[in-house]
Amino acid sequence: MDQSCQPLGEHLAYSGTRTSNFQFSGQQVDGTGLVYLRARYLEPAVGRFLSRDVWEGDPNQPMSYNSWLYVRASPTQLVDPSGRYWEDDRCRQSPSMQERWACQADILEEWSSRRQEPPFIHWGPAVDVHPALILGPLQNYLGETFLRGETVPPGTEQSQFAVGYNSCGIVSIAAILGLRERGISANDLASLIIDGGKWGSVVFDTGIVPSAAEGLTARQLITIVRRIAPGWSATAYLSRAYYRSEEDARDYWFQRSPELLDVGETFNRLSAHLSQGGFPITGVMANRGTGQIGRAPVTYHWVVVTGLSAERNRGEPWKWVRVYNPFPNTAEYYRWLPFHDNFMLDSDQENREVVVLRH
Repeated sequence: MDQSCQPLGEHLAYSGTRTSNFQFSGQQVDGTGLVYLRARYLEPAVGRFLSRDVWEGDPNQPMSYNSWLYVRASPTQLVDPSGRYWEDDRCRQSPSMQERWACQADILEEWSSRRQEPPFIHWGPAVDVHPALILGPLQNYLGETFLRGETVPPGTEQSQFAVGYNSCGIVSIAAILGLRERGISANDLASLIIDGGKWGSVVFDTGIVPSAAEGLTARQLITIVRRIAPGWSATAYLSRAYYRSEEDARDYWFQRSPELLDVGETFNRLSAHLSQGGFPITGVMANRGTGQIGRAPVTYHWVVVTGLSAERNRGEPWKWVRVYNPFPNTAEYYRWLPFHDNFMLDSDQENREVVVLRH
């Protein structure tokens, strides 16, 4: 059986005695004539998806800002079998696996969306972290307004500001502990930490106040988890040496890890933590208005590393990190090298910090 289609999928003709539901670009067409592309349906008569793309678009690809457009209006060169991102059809037609990987690596090199999962990447080792429950009031820079007590949807810009300006550590803990499933908001956790109160059978009276400049310190994160989360452990790994005052007091509260300064060793260390079911809360430099890692002007910020790319041995284009970012309360995706370049949190810029929670 042979069939022919218009560039955007509209059926032209069949030849042969059999028919198939798998038609345009090898994808399934249902009884309505729509093309099923997993995440979304395509209307081939107009070359548009029936629902919008979750990707916010790429300034280097102006056509990507059209959230309903199929493959940037380039259907003779690109395909979109998942409904989530385009793929160069030449990759699928490459004669060898090595050539296909090279073609896909070129696409990964151009990938610039931090909110849309990069194509061809699978996550392993990885852990699951779901968004925290965050309640208003909030008015962000986009003009979105949420009233007091109203749920702020995950993915909302500046979500963490509803909890507190430098509440990234608190929101990260709330997400890791799964407090949303228990009906406990990150706002509740912040109130407990700052004002004190009762948490189950535990009376929390330390009165921890996040720094106006840096939020919670690594040591404060450890104190909070050990106080409110029975059955959980928290260990800090810092690249710096102990200060003289800490040495004099024999206050060895973290594990010294100078290997965090090395890009390869850091990747291996995070991989080991994830493989053991750990949740690495990592200090980074992020934009103070959007939370984007590495985009100036920056501030100190905590994120949770939730996955590393399983294809990392294929080369640098395949090295990615998935994080839970409390700033927008959702997952984000970054290339490994730029992530490690902005992997620090301390007034001492040579220090890099990871706090690992385990259950």
